Amino acid sequence: VESTCNTYRAIEMANSSHPHLDVTGIGATACAHGCFVPTSVVDFQKGERQANMDYSLCQALNYNMDGIPIAVISYDIMCQYCVNLLKRIDENALLSIPEALKLRYVIGLFHIHGHQDTCLARFSPSYTHATRQVDGEIIETLSMNRTVLMMKTWRMKVSEMEMMALHLCSLKMLTSCSLDSRMDLVPHHGAKSLAVKEAKLRVAQAHDAIHKIRLALGFKSSLIRTRVRTAKSQKTKKSAWSSVHGVDAGVQEHARVYSLARDMFDVLENALPSQESLPELTKADMKVQTLVLGSNERGQRNEQLPWIWT
Repeated sequence: VESTCNTYRAIEMANSSHPHLDVTGIGATACAHGCFVPTSVVDFQKGERQANMDYSLCQALNYNMDGIPIAVISYDIMCQYCVNLLKRIDENALLSIPEALKLRYVIGLFHIHGHQDTCLARFSPSYTHATRQVDGEIIETLSMNRTVLMMKTWRMKVSEMEMMALHLCSLKMLTSCSLDSRMDLVPHHGAKSLAVKEAKLRVAQAHDAIHKIRLALGFKSSLIRTRVRTAKSQKTKKSAWSSVHGVDAGVQEHARVYSLARDMFDVLENALPSQESLPELTKADMKVQTLVLGSNERGQRNEQLPWIWT
């Protein structure tokens, strides 16, 4: 269908095909407070098609909507999307919205200035009943925080996209309040099982990072003993230290991964029945020993290795 407004990337790519990809992107519905609605995350098979967004929207409008008479829906291309929205929902047995729910259609205050002048009066939140003071751009703030993560999904397989869905659910649904107080609201959506899976994955990610840190520190110690201390010239010593600094950069990256996994696990730890814990990783824990000590050397009785080696 030809657009009656300006041309937009979302409309142009709606029918773009990528036969070699399982998924070409994802879409989701978020509330005005910045939380993704459970079960509203959808995959795109051929760009940002209306069918995918219809499903996401209907899932959101049927979630915890008791007592809400009006729903204000903001979408960048709402002037095109809303034309036959109710008709599409009525004709699809898999789609539905509460019968008494009234819909208000708006375009975010940032995107609306890229539309034709007629869209400003029809879809601006400033001129729409029941919208109060809202810019309608909350989804943009969420996507900005995950730009790097989103880019990694452009060429992912289905299994990797499932990991993305777990990430969104854990960050935007489970972190809004404690698991104990949140689980009673969404038992039928499997949020508890998602939290358990995410927590287990974070533990495994943390252990993998620690293993890589141990290997890197061992390699660093070996470089200092065999290359730095045996260097015969300034040139060879400089080259040796460059190698050491390269290993240091890898250690810092693995430490960053561990810290991120630990922070996420702290949010989700109530989901695991076990008493698994992830200690804090400090610079002292990553200090290397370059001396080769025998088991009979004196002064080792009271020395304790950092926890990463135990």
